[in-house]
Amino acid sequence: MEVLIVSIALGLIHIFTGLGVKAYELIKSGHILDAVYDVFFWYGLIIGLIWMLLGGGQAAKIISAVSAVGLLLTQGRSNKTIMGKFFGGLYGLYGITSYLGDALSYSRLLALGLASGLIGWAFDLLINMLGSGVAAIVGGTLIFLVGHTFNLLVGGLGTFVHTCRLEYLEFFGKFYQGGGKAFNPLKINTKFIKLDTEK
Repeated sequence: MEVLIVSIALGLIHIFTGLGVKAYELIKSGHILDAVYDVFFWYGLIIGLIWMLLGGGQAAKIISAVSAVGLLLTQGRSNKTIMGKFFGGLYGLYGITSYLGDALSYSRLLALGLASGLIGWAFDLLINMLGSGVAAIVGGTLIFLVGHTFNLLVGGLGTFVHTCRLEYLEFFGKFYQGGGKAFNPLKINTKFIKLDTEK
């Protein structure tokens, strides 16, 4: 349970850092109010909800409520109609489920450690089942070397893949916006077509 809590706590720190980068970029470009609407209200809501879960009392409820109302009133600000602004804000407030999912995604760190530990334990169990004798020593050594090397390699690969996913989706997704042109090296440009009718 402690490892799960630490994994999710690290995830929240990572997500908050991504939001901080977004706030920095918005403030640097002169959009201070956008930083308040799109970053600091989320900070307030998430921290307030966590504080409530930890028994924060009235102060946590006030922070959560003020932040939620702020998000409701500002997340649909790009829409022109009042109803569009309201439902846009409601949809933006629904984004709390996305933050919850992002935080829970970091529980994969627990799963990776647990899986590697159990696989290593299984190989050790096989070695202990061999008993004693020369054949058991040779077989146990082979199982130890091959099994634990395999476990380390697979665990390392899984760690690389999952941390890349957390970095590119949960972290970069908070502030990075892609741009440029799509890379289509095999695309046929058919803007101008010349028909050869002379035969």
